[in-house]
Amino acid sequence: MRSRERNITEFDLQLDSFMLHCDAKYLSPKILKSFEQTVTLFGNYLKQELKIEDAAKVKSSHIRQYIKYLRNRGKYTVSASEKALEINYPNRREDYQKPMSDVTIANYTRNMKIFFNFLKMEREIVGNSVSTVEKIKLKRKQKQLLSPEEIKLVLRTYNLTKFHEYRTWTQLRLIIDTGFRATDVLRSKMASPKH
Repeated sequence: MRSRERNITEFDLQLDSFMLHCDAKYLSPKILKSFEQTVTLFGNYLKQELKIEDAAKVKSSHIRQYIKYLRNRGKYTVSASEKALEINYPNRREDYQKPMSDVTIANYTRNMKIFFNFLKMEREIVGNSVSTVEKIKLKRKQKQLLSPEEIKLVLRTYNLTKFHEYRTWTQLRLIIDTGFRATDVLRSKMASPKH
């Protein structure tokens, strides 16, 4: 899990317990990494800024302060580990210190809510401090739609005499005609005709 270069706090033990729980649920490595990184960054903030080392002492006001802190500090200005800074060089990124998106902050708060729900379920804490924090309202960006002419151009690129291109063309037509998601179309199976 994480490097143990510092004193182990109650928060560290709570995070380790949470990560073991998530690992036992066979969550994907990407989700595990997201949970660990989010909660580690939050734990670092609690220790450094508020001198809190136990999740039981966290109040909803602390989480609101953290959200404000995230908005003010900018992207890639802190890291869950020093090792990551040596490998990734975040200060070389074009978006270094640019504002964090509301989507990222909403993901952080969602991950923290899952962490605190786990602690409540385990009776490590009495209440979930995140549950009273208002959800961040996300602004949805409207995707630019293809014009009918552009759709026809795309559909004409397929060679319908080749099976794999005909299959893809059929899937694309199904998506366009029904609004299904690509994953739903790929998971669908042909039903046997009933006699």
